[in-house]
Amino acid sequence: MSQVVLSMALPLPMISLLSFTGRPDIMGAFTNSRLTRIVALIGTAVVLAVNVVLIAQTLGVPIPGLSSGESGLVRGATRLLDERRSSAFCL
Repeated sequence: MSQVVLSMALPLPMISLLSFTGRPDIMGAFTNSRLTRIVALIGTAVVLAVNVVLIAQTLGVPIPGLSSGESGLVRGATRLLDERRSSAFCL
């Protein structure tokens, strides 16, 4: 749960940095170039999109195409353990 809170706070400094480093009156000659601004904007948008998905999953909203948190390996190992337990009781 702490990662959810931290990830919600991450976009705020990213957006602030984009805003400040793109202003020539603050940065002068060190203002970000157009390419840097575009790449940073894409990165910020990706972080925001992933946060929306994370928050939705935390609230229990099913998201098509995403697992419920268990990987196939975990499901397989759980199934194997269940089979061993059931066969041990049958002896």
